[in-house]
Amino acid sequence: MQRPYAFSEITNFQFVVLITGAQIGIGILTLPADVAEVADTSGWISVIIGWALTAVASIVIVKVMSYYPDSTIIDVFPKLFGKYIGGLFIIGWLLYALFAAGLVFYTSIFLIQIWILPHMPLYGLSILFSFPGYLVARHSVRVLGRYAEVVFFLTLWMFVFSFFLFENIYPSYLLPIIKDGWIPILQATHTVVLSFIGFEITFMLYPYLQDKTFAIKGVLIANSLTLGFYLFILFLCFIFFSPYEITSYKWPTLNLLKVIELPFIERLEILFLSFYLLTLSTTGIPYFYIAAVSLAKLFGKQEHKIPTIVLFSFMVIISFFYSPAEKQLEQLITFWGNSAIGISYIFPVVLLVVVYIIHKVRKRK
Repeated sequence: MQRPYAFSEITNFQFVVLITGAQIGIGILTLPADVAEVADTSGWISVIIGWALTAVASIVIVKVMSYYPDSTIIDVFPKLFGKYIGGLFIIGWLLYALFAAGLVFYTSIFLIQIWILPHMPLYGLSILFSFPGYLVARHSVRVLGRYAEVVFFLTLWMFVFSFFLFENIYPSYLLPIIKDGWIPILQATHTVVLSFIGFEITFMLYPYLQDKTFAIKGVLIANSLTLGFYLFILFLCFIFFSPYEITSYKWPTLNLLKVIELPFIERLEILFLSFYLLTLSTTGIPYFYIAAVSLAKLFGKQEHKIPTIVLFSFMVIISFFYSPAEKQLEQLITFWGNSAIGISYIFPVVLLVVVYIIHKVRKRK
């Protein structure tokens, strides 16, 4: 019997970069300041703790999906809870993904307005962002995997610019290692886990993975890659900016680039941000895809192209009537972040218990 998702299988590497791409979004631009505000330069320990929690949650998701190797989470909901209650879960999953996609979409536009095109209207940028996003999201997971693969290699060069900063670094800023005790470090973990959100797309990617035995290893590699990127940026910011200076910046990663002076580039942060939009797209597009597929599932459709058009059109229409200020965007991100922690870290554990009990009961019958 042919597996239902065999037509769109992804390789192990595509599985890894899809998860890493979904995680490394806005976080890499703001995390150093957000963590330093709570835990000072000891915040790198919080990042490692956040990675450990994420690794456990990722393994739990793989364990859940291993009971249904040929199904996505939106296929699993009706199997576990029936048509109607399962449908409610699909709606919840749809709203979660759509909210995430919308936040990445508008935050990306907000960044462009602040740093590159301050006079460009929101609706103009939303139209420009929607076309390439739609062209990728309307396809299968295999295409998303190839896109994430290309973006991963296209953006690796950006870390080269960090070498221009090494003559002005002060490693002593990191001392003492634990400055204010463990309580601030643990408190900062809440901020850190938000930057690891994205691994929950494993719920949708698992049936497409060619080698299911690689799944646990794959999620651990993906989370470790994200950890490596975060620690690199974190340490770079911590040893370049003073402990008092770093908290004064909203986007410390971009402020780092403003310091670099090259004879052939006047504003390096603009070049960096222009390419970084590709990375942001690998964060937002999977969520658009998940929302579109969930919408198609609710209406009993196999194709998700029309739902994808509907969702991107919805984003564009909103931009004509509503332009969120920075404070409003932060409030929306905080609201979504609290929901995301529940869905990404707590829900998988609860679901694993439910799946285990149901399978035990069915075996006895």
